[in-house]
Amino acid sequence: MKAILMTFIPLLLTLTSPTIQAETETSAAQLEERLAQARARLELTDRQAEQMQPVMQESLARQRSILASYGLDLDNPDAPSERPGFRQARAMRGELEDVRADMLTKLEDILTPSQLDEFKQMQEAQRAEIRERIRARMAGN
Repeated sequence: MKAILMTFIPLLLTLTSPTIQAETETSAAQLEERLAQARARLELTDRQAEQMQPVMQESLARQRSILASYGLDLDNPDAPSERPGFRQARAMRGELEDVRADMLTKLEDILTPSQLDEFKQMQEAQRAEIRERIRARMAGN
């Protein structure tokens, strides 16, 4: 799994601009961290970890894209942003929920029911952390 990431990251970095390079490094680091947490907490087999990697990679990319489309960059606290309005926040939440539901559907074929339940708990904790980061960022504006 780590070997797969380490093979593709240098190729991506050579083909992208410095801004995209920084974003790619952050995404890769986040993905690696999330996979390591899942592997340890869910006691994943090597096969499960390999199968989860592309699912989580796609989900993370989609989440980052949605947040960016609403002007939120959680990795760069200095980036200017405006507080989304009620409708925008609601729409963003709906889009993020769709991504989450899609990921969980895909993971049903990879994880055992107990692993999936534990993964959902992990996701809820991460969502709470992200909400706090967004709130803190918006309060700072």
